[in-house]
Amino acid sequence: MHPVDLLFLIGIAIIVLIAVVITLIIFRKRRKLARIIVSIIVGSYIVFFAIYPTIRSNIHAQRYDGLEEYLQNTYPTEEFYIESRDYDNVIQLGDFYVSNKSTPNRGVVYRVKKGGEIIQLEGSWQKYH
Repeated sequence: MHPVDLLFLIGIAIIVLIAVVITLIIFRKRRKLARIIVSIIVGSYIVFFAIYPTIRSNIHAQRYDGLEEYLQNTYPTEEFYIESRDYDNVIQLGDFYVSNKSTPNRGVVYRVKKGGEIIQLEGSWQKYH
């Protein structure tokens, strides 16, 4: 899991903890109702924590498909290698290293943003063997 994702989940856990404390204070005399509400809140967080990596991977895969379609429409005669297909291998969600098949050791970095906007980041990369 990426550090940014971990910090996000820790932030959500703090919010959940605050909600639990407030619930226990408000429903001090109705312990059974308080336990039910706390169980629902904590259970929801556990489910969210479990499915969060899958959500991020699916978003990354959708952005990969968008970039692939963009490259096919923009450069119909060219073939490309697109690295960082898996979310686990990237630093930021939506970053892809793209190289032409004729020059696989040189390429550029594309970022696919939330709305589907595709931009080429400054600079290029080169593999050294």
